[in-house]
Amino acid sequence: LTVLELLRDPIGIRLVLEGHEFPESRRQFHLGVAAELEQDWEAAARGYGAAAAADVGLTPAWARWAEVLGRLERWEEAERTWARFCAESPRDGSAWRALGRVRRRLGRTDEALEAWEQAIKDPREVEALLLAGALRASRGEGEAAGAILAEARKRAPLDPRVAKLAALIEALHD
Repeated sequence: LTVLELLRDPIGIRLVLEGHEFPESRRQFHLGVAAELEQDWEAAARGYGAAAAADVGLTPAWARWAEVLGRLERWEEAERTWARFCAESPRDGSAWRALGRVRRRLGRTDEALEAWEQAIKDPREVEALLLAGALRASRGEGEAAGAILAEARKRAPLDPRVAKLAALIEALHD
């Protein structure tokens, strides 16, 4: 099934699912994959949601479900789904980053910042640093934004997005 996903073959995925026995969570997950490959976002959401319900520990289903809910602009549902994913995988910086993005989309910037602060506990997470730094800079929180910028420079000194954050902070001080 993974090969068929990599080949972007939703018909092949469905044929394999029809011809073999799979646990319900896996079957629903791969139906979600097939629907996502076809860009049938509603069907993908149903598949991933059913997979997550059948096996709450199947974190890839939670992540894909939340992403698809975002594509559908069902932000409240996406927020709840990312929050659940973060509860299951609290060390996953990318999940916390995504939760922060959804919360920002909902206009809840304080909660977005809290999520990004959780994300940056993951030493590989640079994007959440940049998002948090930009939000702090836009709020006029120069000292906090500067501290975030310093950390971003340590983690990713060659990343051009770090230079953009520095320029944003500089522009807001002028």
